[in-house]
Amino acid sequence: MNRVLDLLQFYLHTLNNNEDKSKFEKLYYINKNAMLNHAFSILKDSSLAEDAVHNAFLRILKNIDKIIDPDDMKSRGYCIVVVENVAKTMYNKEHKIKLIEFEDKEADISIEQIAEDDLFIEKLTSIIGELPEIYCHVIILKFFNELSDKEISSTLNVPISTVRKRLLRGKKLLKKKLVEVNRND
Repeated sequence: MNRVLDLLQFYLHTLNNNEDKSKFEKLYYINKNAMLNHAFSILKDSSLAEDAVHNAFLRILKNIDKIIDPDDMKSRGYCIVVVENVAKTMYNKEHKIKLIEFEDKEADISIEQIAEDDLFIEKLTSIIGELPEIYCHVIILKFFNELSDKEISSTLNVPISTVRKRLLRGKKLLKKKLVEVNRND
């Protein structure tokens, strides 16, 4: 539940006026569960479905001015279409990667190496989550959501120079924490 409130606060923080904030909050609460269910029906993975919903809400934020009444069927349909497109893109990316891996018969990767990579990714995401919020958000938006500095600037409503400084400082902190973790392992 805390994560839901944190994400909602993050989304609301990016909006400039109270009318848009109120509209988005209502839209979020009305559609979040339906969007999550729809994304799960496509991706068959709850964490990927959560990522799809998050990415969908980031897209919706950019077009909040197009939403007139968050409670009408048109707005609900819009939310479902956005999350469906995001989920399908994620699904296609995921399966394209798997196809490439299986087609590459030259690669000699053991199950142990794959497991180690999964553990590293799990550690990395955990460490990113421990970073101060301002660095965590820009790193997630940049490297997980693949947004440009300009898009991050627009999403967070901060100057591009601030985004770049936060990315630089966030990466330094992340590197420092990764070194500490590796020493302890």
